[in-house]
Amino acid sequence: MKIKAYFYIVTAAVLWGIISIFMSALSKMGLNSIGTAAVRFIISALLMSAYYVLKDRTKFRIKIKDFWLFLGTGIAGLLFFSLCYFVTINNIGVAFAVVFLYTAPIFVSIISAIAFKESMGKTKIISVIITFIGCIFVSEMLSANEKIGLTSLLVALGAGFGYGLYTIFCKALILRNYESETITLYTFIVSSVGILPLLPYGNLECIMNPQGILWAVLLALFSAVVPYLLYSKGLELVDASVASVLSTIELVVGAVVGFVVFKEQLSISKIIGILLILVAVNLGYFVIRKGKDKINL
Repeated sequence: MKIKAYFYIVTAAVLWGIISIFMSALSKMGLNSIGTAAVRFIISALLMSAYYVLKDRTKFRIKIKDFWLFLGTGIAGLLFFSLCYFVTINNIGVAFAVVFLYTAPIFVSIISAIAFKESMGKTKIISVIITFIGCIFVSEMLSANEKIGLTSLLVALGAGFGYGLYTIFCKALILRNYESETITLYTFIVSSVGILPLLPYGNLECIMNPQGILWAVLLALFSAVVPYLLYSKGLELVDASVASVLSTIELVVGAVVGFVVFKEQLSISKIIGILLILVAVNLGYFVIRKGKDKINL
């Protein structure tokens, strides 16, 4: 069962890693970053709602007292980290944004140790450190000369913190016996409602054609619905901290997609970073295989 978790989380990360393919297509049509995030959330919520209305309405059942946790996955997690991530890209570039986004395993490991009593063993700590170093190399942050202001730094860290909060709130819901389908469904419903005040309605006109709608649906399915379902499934079986480290394989996939699809240069720095992240992911796999991911409540 634990090996299934490895498969679920790594597959989710691979799908997140190819998001640039869909975003590039929509960007060429004129859709901006906030518009892309809104389309991703809203279409995902509509697709999942329609499916479960027809197939299994029990997925909509939640306890009112637990709704704050769904606000956590949808607003504090998914929406907050997405907005911080986009702002960071605009302010200090993709390289820095990626590195700070993947401070998430650090936040997850610390919060999980406090909230879920997860063990902070040597293997986990080492894998988190290697992951962060690998992210720095993949992003080529060391070769950048820009100075980061305090506000930009805090927003960038907010992306990693928000990304980590999604995992934390998701794990909390799993421990309350919610299925991954229900968690993912309400996460997208909540994030869709949350992004409505920011929605660039005029900007959406550029994708109101068969090709644009097709790319938008593909974005929602393969970068949101399927990977978030798989990630939640994986979280049912392993520690939040292990899942967070495993998910960084997304960076490796993103670098490969950039090289193969977009003909970006695969530098020595990126190769070193990819190798370090693969080492960290395999350490996470080792933790799963050894059965040291049990949560003591």
